[in-house]
Amino acid sequence: MTKVYNSNLGEIMSRLLFFLIVLFSYGCHDNLTLNQIEYNKEVRIKVTITGHINKPGTYVLEKDAQVKDLIVIAKGYKANAEYLNDEEKLNNNQILFINSNVIKNKINLNDCSSIELQKIKGIGPKLAYKIIEYRQKYGNYQILTDLMKVKGIKQKLFNKIYEYLKT
Repeated sequence: MTKVYNSNLGEIMSRLLFFLIVLFSYGCHDNLTLNQIEYNKEVRIKVTITGHINKPGTYVLEKDAQVKDLIVIAKGYKANAEYLNDEEKLNNNQILFINSNVIKNKINLNDCSSIELQKIKGIGPKLAYKIIEYRQKYGNYQILTDLMKVKGIKQKLFNKIYEYLKT
């Protein structure tokens, strides 16, 4: 009777070992999958495009994507849009804004006065001061969407005033 018990114990141990091997291999497979996901995050970038583009939004592109790739995905420029440099490489979390070229005498955010800014409907003396103060504190605006870093300028106001501005 002792031998039967030992053979059953051996069979149980054998099955337990098999179970652990299977469980371990699934665990390793899951880890590989997680590593692959992490790797994929490194080879893709997220870019937002808005303004005079047919399909504004946030898109995931290959790490080495250029502006021309994004424009194709966003279904091209709208009429009267200012075109970007197609060969420019995109960066992760970049925000691109497509200007309109309808308004010819745009105000340059990097050298304008408070009086010039106040000519734009929606910008009063206080906001004009904040725009200039931000420029003096942090340096020139690189892209128009940098304007939304100024306290008091949210997306709704930005959408009303961007056509009158340039960097």
